[in-house]
Amino acid sequence: MTFSIVGLCRRTGQFGCALSTSSMAAGGRAPFVGPGIGVVLSQARSDPRLGVLGLKSLEAGRSASEALSDMIASTPLTAWRQLAVLDRHGGVASFTGEKCTDAKGAQHGDAAIALGNGLANATVPVAMLRGFEAEPTRTLADRLLMALEHGERAGGEAYPLRSASMKVAHASGPARRFPRAADRGAEATVAVLGTDDRRLRDALPRSRAFASGRRDRGPPPPLSAPTSRITSQLASDRSTTQSGRRLHPSGPYVQA
Repeated sequence: MTFSIVGLCRRTGQFGCALSTSSMAAGGRAPFVGPGIGVVLSQARSDPRLGVLGLKSLEAGRSASEALSDMIASTPLTAWRQLAVLDRHGGVASFTGEKCTDAKGAQHGDAAIALGNGLANATVPVAMLRGFEAEPTRTLADRLLMALEHGERAGGEAYPLRSASMKVAHASGPARRFPRAADRGAEATVAVLGTDDRRLRDALPRSRAFASGRRDRGPPPPLSAPTSRITSQLASDRSTTQSGRRLHPSGPYVQA
């Protein structure tokens, strides 16, 4: 259960994605951004292997629609998948399996896709795309956040939000790597994680400071502490992940 936006800024050449969801830590398994390659989303019952496969197909020169076909052909569980692909030229393609949680759907625009499952209503993707396209002169990161905010105002997901993610990369050339403590080496020029899309906006200046590489930026602003409910859920997810009972990429049962 997730609502997401994928887009390319034709003015700067940047591309990326943002999502908000009721699942924990979905940013670690659903969005895939390859600098100089493109963007892939593997959500609903997410399988990170599909994201890797999609990026490899794009890197090999296949179009967004061809990469999507490769992903669909690789798994017998497509009915539970929601997938989206953006290539570096702005080509887009998406797929929503019939068994994904209602309301579900996708809306395509110019070099952009808004999509979701487990939504409060079917108008959420339309509202997200409208938010993304509202101010094309703003930075891509701002436009992605605006899409999430428009989607949330339209109803968002039908379940309480627990995590959000944003990743942005340049269309050509390698991305600057962040310090390992900040980003764990993720290949993106902007990558931030929060408990929901509202905290993504608070975290964006912090992420930009890391991406700039300035040594004189001073200490980053403190992040607000998560609630006890989220802390407890994180501890639960960590223990079950380590024991191998949940969040395993080989199965179709990780909701995002």
